[in-house]
Amino acid sequence: MIAGAVFAVLCMIAASTQAASTTPGVTLCVKKRGVRKGTIRFPRVNTTCKTTERTVVLASSTDLTVLESLIGKPGEKGPQGERGPEGVQGPEGKQGPTGEEGPEGEEGPQGPEGDKGPTGDKGPTGDKGPEGKQGPDGKQGPTGDKGPTGDKGSQGDQGPEGKEGPEGKQGPEGKEGSEGKQGPEGDKGPLGLQGPIGLQGPEGDKGPEGDKGPEGKEGPEGKQGPEGKEGSEGKQGPEGKQGPEGPQGPSGDAGKGEIRGGGGDSTVADGMGNRFFGPSIDLFSESETAIQEVLTSGGTVSNLRVYLTGVPGPSNKYTFTVRRDPAGNAAPESTGISCSMQGNGGGSSSCESNATQEFAAGDAISILATESGSPTTRSMFFRLDYQP
Repeated sequence: MIAGAVFAVLCMIAASTQAASTTPGVTLCVKKRGVRKGTIRFPRVNTTCKTTERTVVLASSTDLTVLESLIGKPGEKGPQGERGPEGVQGPEGKQGPTGEEGPEGEEGPQGPEGDKGPTGDKGPTGDKGPEGKQGPDGKQGPTGDKGPTGDKGSQGDQGPEGKEGPEGKQGPEGKEGSEGKQGPEGDKGPLGLQGPIGLQGPEGDKGPEGDKGPEGKEGPEGKQGPEGKEGSEGKQGPEGKQGPEGPQGPSGDAGKGEIRGGGGDSTVADGMGNRFFGPSIDLFSESETAIQEVLTSGGTVSNLRVYLTGVPGPSNKYTFTVRRDPAGNAAPESTGISCSMQGNGGGSSSCESNATQEFAAGDAISILATESGSPTTRSMFFRLDYQP
């Protein structure tokens, strides 16, 4: 029974493909690679499978003959039964991949170009009219008055224009070449089977709603008790005497502060000479008194720290010294608080000094900058500790 079913299927495939295959029997073409790998198609008439496909022979003509001798030919198709009830429509299957585009047909040959008709003969040119005879030259007499202009002679008649020759016949238009064959359409993917739709379960019965109980009666409101009497306010006691003021404690030491100065516009440069900088200002001056700041209280100044935006350069040097201008008529003087920086690459762009200097109230302070060699222009910043 299974062999009969197999033979029937093979016969059906053979009947639909025998005329389309180059070999008798049942032949299939299976795609070997790519996104459509495994796709099966039947080859057309007088064609073979492509290089990207594998040829599979399911059954040859001899195989079909042997099967037919063993189980007999399939019987005639019976009458078609009645159509059953229409089932539930399943979900739409995914669209199969688009088939490869067939090769473009060859362009038909161009028809021959029609012969060009001969050019008509040019008609003969008409005869030119006779030219009038020239009169004899008269003897030259004395120059007299200019006579009137003579009449213009008549122009000879123009000959007739020749007839235009007949126009040649136009040659026949060439035949249009045949249109190339359209490539085969790719096989459509199989439609997926629809799964069965689950049955909806029955809805449960709604339980009966219970009876509402009787609403209880509201109890009587209790009587408000009597309000108690407010007690009498007690008398205020006498205010005590203020005690004697205690002695004032010793004053604490003033906190340590910091003096800062410099910035982007506080620059040092080659050939600057003496240049002065003051606290809390981003400027420089060639005049010391114009830039210095007066201290309102005395104290100790120490720990000078100077920073440049880069090293001075090879064999070049910048030196920074704290200056004190004493209150009164004494001239400004350099203190022992001083530091220098020099060099390039491994050189330094900062320096510091741990020396100290006492300042009295009213003394003025400033920073003196000097240079040697040909140092690179830099901006400077400085900091000092100040203990009042």
